[in-house]
Amino acid sequence: MNIFQDVPRRLPRELIERYKKIHPGELGHVVEFGFMSNDLTPVLHKPFYFVGAAVTCRITPVCSAAVYDAIRRAEEGDVIVVDIQGEKRHACWGEITTICARERKLSGAIIDGPVVDSARIIDLDFPVLSRGRTNLTTKFVGFRSDVNIPVAVGGVNVNPGDLILANEDGAAVIPFESADKLILVAEAADEKDEQRQEYIKKGELYKFMEVDKYLSMHKSL
Repeated sequence: MNIFQDVPRRLPRELIERYKKIHPGELGHVVEFGFMSNDLTPVLHKPFYFVGAAVTCRITPVCSAAVYDAIRRAEEGDVIVVDIQGEKRHACWGEITTICARERKLSGAIIDGPVVDSARIIDLDFPVLSRGRTNLTTKFVGFRSDVNIPVAVGGVNVNPGDLILANEDGAAVIPFESADKLILVAEAADEKDEQRQEYIKKGELYKFMEVDKYLSMHKSL
C-alpha cells in the first residue's frame, strides 16, 4: 500500500501514567483479550516493564526501510510494533535500529519475527520482544510497506495509538477506544492483589481465593 503517516491519535499522558502503575499480569486475571502470543519472547535476560503508544509498521519479509521511518515518526515513550507478515527467517531489528530507538527515547519494540545482534541489544539495555534470533537480515530494496496502519502482531490486532503494556512475561494491547474504561478494571485488579498479599501474610490465601466456592459450582464447558 505504501502508506507512511504519523500516529493519528494519542491517549492523554496522564492515562498512560496510570497504566504504568499496573502489572500486566493483574490485568490478565480479569481480561481475556489483547494478549500477544507467548511465542514473542524477550531479548533481555532481566525483568523490565514498558508502557507506550504503538507506532505500527508492516513490511515485506526482505525490506526494512519502513522500520526506520516508523522510528523517526515516533515520540518519546512510544513502542515500535512491526508486522513482518509471518516471516520467520529475516531479522528487521538489530543493533542499528536499537541505537536509533534509544536516541528517540522510545520505550521498547515488539517484532513479530526474529532479531539479529541480540548481544548488542542486551548491551544497549533496550527491551525487545521477538520470535527468536537469526543472522539473516532484511535489506533496503524498496518493496512496499506501511507505517501507522492497522497491523496484526502476535495474534492481536494493533492500531497506531493503541497502548502497549509489555514485560518479561509478554505483551498486551489496550485498544485506544477502551483505554479509559480498562484502566478502571486494571486498577481494581491491582487493588485486589494488594488485598491478596495481606491474606497471604496471614496464611489465609484459600479463604481469600474462595476455592471451594468455585469447585462446588461444577460448571460444564
